[in-house]
Amino acid sequence: MMPDLHLDEPSWKKAPWTPLFRHLEDPDYMPYLPYLATRAKMLWDDDYFYVAADIEDPDCWGTLTKRDSVICGSDTDFEVFIDPDGDAMNYMELEINTLNCVWDLLLDQPHHRKGDPINEWDFEGLKSAVQVDGTLNAPWSWTRDGPWRSPLTGRAWRPRPSASAAPKNTATSGG
Repeated sequence: MMPDLHLDEPSWKKAPWTPLFRHLEDPDYMPYLPYLATRAKMLWDDDYFYVAADIEDPDCWGTLTKRDSVICGSDTDFEVFIDPDGDAMNYMELEINTLNCVWDLLLDQPHHRKGDPINEWDFEGLKSAVQVDGTLNAPWSWTRDGPWRSPLTGRAWRPRPSASAAPKNTATSGG
C-alpha cells in the first residue's frame, strides 16, 4: 500500500474512522469539535504502520519545507505519537504540515515536562503524502506509512494522533 491518499482500497474501506478529535488539553471543550472536524484511520501489517487523516482547516496554510523543522506552533500540523509501552516516556513523534514537511523525533518525556527531543532520529523508510482540497475552509488529508516490526504477541502499542492549528504568522519565512 502506498501513501496515495486514495482511501478506496478494500483495507482502508474496512478500517474505522476514529471519533472526531477533541481538544488535546481539555477533551470537554465542546466548541473545538465542530470547528475543526479531524479524524484518522490506522492500519498495520507485519512490515508497516499506516495512518490516514482527514483534517478540517478553516485556513489551510504552511510555510516550512525543510525536514526536521519545528512544525508545531509554526504551521498547522498533524501529529502521531507512538509510545510502545504506553508510559508517555521514550516515544516517537511524527509531525507533518500541509506542505508535506516532516518533523520526526524521539522524546524521552513529553515537551511540557521539558522532554529532550532527539531531532537527529529519522523514521527510516517513511513515506508520506499530503493533499489539500482547495485553499480556504477546505480539509486536507495526510497518509503515512513507515516500516516497523509488529509488537510481540500479547503486547500492545499505543499510537495517538493529534492535530493542531497554528495562527498564521506573516513574519515567518519558510524553512
